[in-house]
Amino acid sequence: GPALPFWALPVLGGCAVAALRTSTPASVFESSLGRNVQAATDGAPVDVGAAVVRSLASVLTLGSGCSLGPEGPAVELGATVSRLSAALVRELTSAQRRTLACSGAAAGVAAGFNAPLAAIAFAYEVASARRSAVRAARAADTLPAAPGGTPPKFVP
Repeated sequence: GPALPFWALPVLGGCAVAALRTSTPASVFESSLGRNVQAATDGAPVDVGAAVVRSLASVLTLGSGCSLGPEGPAVELGATVSRLSAALVRELTSAQRRTLACSGAAAGVAAGFNAPLAAIAFAYEVASARRSAVRAARAADTLPAAPGGTPPKFVP
């Protein structure tokens, strides 16, 4: 038969995700990577139904050629799979659950963007989110001086 126009697959994928979003409670899609990692750290139970719906939406989004989302569907999918895996192992500490969730998110970055080194930096940033603003400010002030520019104005 005749081939579909080049824009048909993204449109159909978007319609499928829109149908999924309108047919499920809004709370299912209120998750973010930060909340996912915090829930893993706290040992909160995984809402398997919500995880399946979000994962299906991620697969539909990526499979139809889109890459939309606050952190990207691949990152969300990686964190969700790692969190479900952590739920199977009962004797993990809070730090181990957090590390596993961050590792899953990093796997999503590495797989989705073919950037394993960036994935390591991303996982480190997610794992140390509380200190990231200080690190970012320090780096922004210090890095221009590295090639021989002005010296840093503030050294802690």
